[in-house]
Amino acid sequence: MWIGGVGGYGLEAVADIIAGKVNPSGSLADTYLYNNYSSPAMQNFVPTIYEGYSEELIPSSAKSYMIYQEGIYVGHKYYETRYEDFVMGTGNAGEYDYSANVAFPFGYGLSYTDFEYSDMKAVYNAAEDTFDVSVTVTNKGDVAGKETVQIYVNVPYTDYDKENGVEKASASLVGFDKTEILEPGASETVTISVERREFASFDTYGYQTYILDDGDYYLTAATDAHNAVNNFLAAKGYTVANTDGRMDTDGNAELTFKWNNPTFDAETYAVTEDGDAITAQLSIADPNLNEGIEKDVTWLSRND
Repeated sequence: MWIGGVGGYGLEAVADIIAGKVNPSGSLADTYLYNNYSSPAMQNFVPTIYEGYSEELIPSSAKSYMIYQEGIYVGHKYYETRYEDFVMGTGNAGEYDYSANVAFPFGYGLSYTDFEYSDMKAVYNAAEDTFDVSVTVTNKGDVAGKETVQIYVNVPYTDYDKENGVEKASASLVGFDKTEILEPGASETVTISVERREFASFDTYGYQTYILDDGDYYLTAATDAHNAVNNFLAAKGYTVANTDGRMDTDGNAELTFKWNNPTFDAETYAVTEDGDAITAQLSIADPNLNEGIEKDVTWLSRND
């Protein structure tokens, strides 16, 4: 258990939780791994010395640099995405044992009671350009407690994305809320508003702005990121049985909502909410777009 930095009052709270005086309801804001070096990000987590480095030319404080080649694929956006591609047999994911890498997924939390989710719905609000997502949470245990409800989105990863280096993670957190204290047997319907703008992805090399691909988008109410991906896989027809065990747990398709975008859209989210154009202004930060750097960088991609 990590308790550093919580302070005196924080330690009292930890003691109350361990003693059962308080029912915890928090969720992890990170992915807990058995070995941090299983992340591709760690391959770049060392300083690289500039070729031809000389203290006469470059001060010692600037002799090294780091290039983050993994893009968005750090934390759960790497582990969950590789898991989904492994289950579906896409993206050259290779052999992959999720449970051997991830001890606790992003969003994971403990409680002294058990909660059940049901009756998930999503309604599009055209005036606000949002999806109002609701789900009923029922305390199925014998101890009162709160539950943190998390809403994730799964977006299509298209041929256009693969050709133009638009990277998409399998699960992105787009909303969350917490119930009131629910007594044993009690239920509460939680409604969370999700902006459709959250579905868009930045296209660095093509339109150089935010795009909304055509295809199916999925929302789910989940207990954590891994639970969300299994729900998405269930909605797409995958099970433990029909994937020969690559999928570790059957998800719940009833806790998903599918929205189809019929046409590719590079205009709606190419402007801010105030109407200002959104375009790439820091392309020089990408070595492949910086004319002053000859060496090409190969970015990590779920396509390979």
